[in-house]
Amino acid sequence: MKTSIIIWAYNQLCYLQQCIASIRRYTAAGTVEIIVVDDHSTDGTKEWLGSQPDILCICNEEHKGYPAGCNQGLQLASGDNLLLLDTDVVVTQGWLDNLLHSLYSSDQIGAVAPVTNNSAYYQSLPVTYQNLEEVQIFAQRHNRLNPQLWEERIKLVGCCMLIKRAAVESAGQLDESLEPGYLADEDYSFRIRFGGYKLLLCRDTFVYHAGVEHFTNGPGGHYHWFNQNLQKFSAKWGFNLTYSTWIRHDITGLLENPKTQAITVLEIGCACGATLLKIKNEYPQAKLYGIELNEQAALSAKLFADVIAADIEKTTLPYEEEYFDYVILADVLEHLTDPWKALENIRPHLKPGGQILASIPNIMHFSVLRSLLQGNWTYEEAGILDKTHLRFFTLNEIKKLFTSTGYQVGSYRPNTIYESPADQEFIRSLAAISGNSLLQEQCRTYQYIVKARRPVGACPTFSAERILDDRKICFVICEGDEAKFPQCLSHIEGLEIPSGYEVEVLNVTNCVSMAAAYNQAISQSNAKYKVYLHPDIYIIHKTLLQDMITIFTNPQIGMLGVVGCSQLPANGIWWEAAGKYGKVYDSHSGELGLVAFQEIEQPYQAVQCVDGLLMITQYDLPWQQEVFAGWHFYDLAQCLEFSHAGYSVVIPRQQQPWCIHNCGVVNLSNGYEDDRKVFVTAYLQDLQPR
Repeated sequence: MKTSIIIWAYNQLCYLQQCIASIRRYTAAGTVEIIVVDDHSTDGTKEWLGSQPDILCICNEEHKGYPAGCNQGLQLASGDNLLLLDTDVVVTQGWLDNLLHSLYSSDQIGAVAPVTNNSAYYQSLPVTYQNLEEVQIFAQRHNRLNPQLWEERIKLVGCCMLIKRAAVESAGQLDESLEPGYLADEDYSFRIRFGGYKLLLCRDTFVYHAGVEHFTNGPGGHYHWFNQNLQKFSAKWGFNLTYSTWIRHDITGLLENPKTQAITVLEIGCACGATLLKIKNEYPQAKLYGIELNEQAALSAKLFADVIAADIEKTTLPYEEEYFDYVILADVLEHLTDPWKALENIRPHLKPGGQILASIPNIMHFSVLRSLLQGNWTYEEAGILDKTHLRFFTLNEIKKLFTSTGYQVGSYRPNTIYESPADQEFIRSLAAISGNSLLQEQCRTYQYIVKARRPVGACPTFSAERILDDRKICFVICEGDEAKFPQCLSHIEGLEIPSGYEVEVLNVTNCVSMAAAYNQAISQSNAKYKVYLHPDIYIIHKTLLQDMITIFTNPQIGMLGVVGCSQLPANGIWWEAAGKYGKVYDSHSGELGLVAFQEIEQPYQAVQCVDGLLMITQYDLPWQQEVFAGWHFYDLAQCLEFSHAGYSVVIPRQQQPWCIHNCGVVNLSNGYEDDRKVFVTAYLQDLQPR
């Protein structure tokens, strides 16, 4: 298999020489042909190329521009694969092998690109280096084939883009009207995708990119040509490229569920689908839906998601009730005539505990207030006073918007922009005049990122007269890591079952939260003893069940766990407490090792709280699902509920850890801090005073 490397060159001989030298050094001989199109350079490029026997040269007698030059190279190329490479790229060890592996990992893949130190559209990787030698040392460590680091994209930046010949034949030539070259790669990306192929960004492959400006010739310079081509692109494709391909990392970072869950997500205003595609990369089993007003942009998102082109205010939502885990409204509500009605219409389609994730401009931003104080309220092409905005909100109005339409506001996070010293002084002056201590923060907030939940409903009640089987043990596992669940189950099956006892395993799927899942288990199982554990817990203490039953002969004991603390600190984080007990094999640091706290001398140690990795109860108390609709602090809350009910929580003495917690590096960005604040507020009287 041969790859044709096509390099368009114009007056950058020193970079071209570095590029060619790196190809020769880090690419196997006989696997590539190098084609350089010299676009009428005046710096000696033509003469140097004439002395290079391994390079196929096209020397233009007049300047044609990047798209036309690349097309010349594509026509000359004889390879099975065609690689468009910028002059100022230095390739690295293993670069082409890695890219070819990803390109041919599926017939559906049409083009791939590596990450670099200098790129737009989220393709850069921060690298510290002093020279190119250090870059190569970094790349040697980094360039390890890893399909887990491949991401599907709606477009690729073309400084190093490897394309199958079949995809090129489907897409045709680069659009020469996009002279001198800006956005030609974005345009080609969409043509490849609409030809039936996918694009991959390969984060397991790094090349160096100097980032030299290629297209500075001509009147007006960079911004003139870039903006002109933006207009051409919009006229050709029917949507604004910048707005319609934005990946909202501030929104996707709010998703809380385990990555293996088949979550259901609807994005209203999904544009070309860049944010939905980001979710697909992180949640491979996710079911993705979109509604987009712009029909042309919707066609792009429709290539991988269930998308309709419609006006959200004029459409009856064609979805089942209680279906979605998340509905995304990123910069949408301010464009609606009646956002209150829209939120009311969405609510029935959210699962109980399902969330709205929204971004909403803040009309109290200092830039708006300053203009208003000068007598101005001037609409703009973009920003808080965008011409298309119909509604305006302060933080208080945002809260009322959601609470009045039947939601619980879980959190709101500020997005800010640059403030000059003069801006900061203006904000301080406003706050001083108003006497409002919160005004400074609100004036600095350009936009609020809001999480609002559909209420789960009150905690279920479980009658004390329920007949429970005191010879039955139920293992309750909330759906999570499917790869680890079989091993978790295997360890359960390997336990010694006390004579006369029955064991059942209940795997709760499609759960909106841990607390809701565990309440569901209580309603389904009549076992007296319930063992709540994560799917990444492997119980290695063979006699756990008999030891558990022995401890529970004391009716005062309601719950036991394997690690915990005697008194929660004021911040609610149990592992930061002074008195910690228990032990477990744990891999939260990235490597499996023993985590051991104070030794327990007696058969068990009474504590205030235990960690939710393994919790065993002999009484059914409702889990606090109306308070904890996510994945954190439900466990500590339940421990305190047992204490409030008059029961003890204990940790048994363990000669060796009773279980392995194969969690890997723990992600605390999926709602942890929001849940912590809720926990501290709800159980303040139980926490150690500051």
